[in-house]
Amino acid sequence: MNLLNQLVQIFKNFSSLGRNRLLALTGVGVVSVVLILGAAFLVNKPAQETLYVGLDTPDLNQISMALAEANIGFQVGSDGTSITVPAGMTGKGAASARRAGPPEQRQRRL
Repeated sequence: MNLLNQLVQIFKNFSSLGRNRLLALTGVGVVSVVLILGAAFLVNKPAQETLYVGLDTPDLNQISMALAEANIGFQVGSDGTSITVPAGMTGKGAASARRAGPPEQRQRRL
C-alpha cells in the first residue's frame, strides 16, 4: 500500500468511530499535548543561583538597582531577604553588586 491509500484508510477508520468517540479522542489528544508542553516549559525553566542571602531592605534595593542597571536578570526570594541570578551569572552579578557597594554587615561574628 502506498501512502495515499494508507491515509484514506486512516480517514475511514476515524469516520467509523462516530462523533462522540471522535470528540473524546480529540479531547484526550489536546489534553495530552497541553500536559507535555506544560511539563517541558516547567523543566526548561532556567536554573537560578543564590547571589546574597540575609539582606536588609536597603541592601536588597541597592543590589537590585545595580543588577537592573547591568541588565542582569534577578529574582528576589519569597522571604524578601535573598537575591538569585541565572546560572552562570553569579560572578558578573556579584561584581555589579560590589560596584554599588557591599551589603551592610549587621550580623555579629561569634
